[in-house]
Amino acid sequence: MRPASRRIFCGERLKVSIKKTIIALLLLIAAGGLSFAVKELIDVNNPEYAVAKLTVTADSEEVPVIISAFDWSFSFGASASREAPDVSEINPAPALLLGGESLELSFSQPLLALEVLRSESYSYSFFDINGDLTVPYEKGAYLYRVNAAFERGEAQYYFYIVVE
Repeated sequence: MRPASRRIFCGERLKVSIKKTIIALLLLIAAGGLSFAVKELIDVNNPEYAVAKLTVTADSEEVPVIISAFDWSFSFGASASREAPDVSEINPAPALLLGGESLELSFSQPLLALEVLRSESYSYSFFDINGDLTVPYEKGAYLYRVNAAFERGEAQYYFYIVVE
């Protein structure tokens, strides 16, 4: 049997250990909250970095994409938007592809809704391609517009391909 003083000492060590653990957990929670608040502040000041990124690949070759417009919300009630410029002012870098290649779209954030439209050779007459993400076989230039909705907002993207 242990003496009473030794039991008290062990009990106090346990209390001190629990207090230290609670303080460490509170500090971790505070640090997490602070880092979240700092990230939100940075995103509000640079909203284009917060907007979901679109990556387009065609048989492992990345196609250049531009964000033309967005309407984005942040956690503390702030929001940011950029109006879409006239489509004739949009000038994405062309990607040279072969007809029949599969286009793959991937977003940096979970997607709620998606619409993909295509225009032939800067005619600016867009039509829904009904989910057909295959590069046309016919030689020519094609401008794609992608409208996407996310939990925090909406964004519009463009990319341009030239079929050889």
